[in-house]
Amino acid sequence: MPTIQIQAPRLLSSEDLKIEVDDSVQNHEVISDAAAKTIAAGWHSPGPEGQHFSRLSHGMEFQTADLLADIDHALNWTDPIDQPAAVLELWALRTWVAHWTGDYRS
Repeated sequence: MPTIQIQAPRLLSSEDLKIEVDDSVQNHEVISDAAAKTIAAGWHSPGPEGQHFSRLSHGMEFQTADLLADIDHALNWTDPIDQPAAVLELWALRTWVAHWTGDYRS
């Protein structure tokens, strides 16, 4: 899988992020780089799980496979009943990665 680096200029407000994620889910569209960076900023961590969220949120290079592993780890620990918005954000981010790797199917 490829190595990518995103230089999104800003983070989105929580309201703008919610609108973009909802639109992405409803219309089967890929979120923007700014939305991806914003989601990653909410999950980044200096620990082994989450370091690739950190790399994305800080505009550093990362392996897409490693970011997918971080996303899957977060999805395994996120309760869809208690945190439905977080699950939607993670799935939107997963779709964004698939777009970068050429695996996206709308």
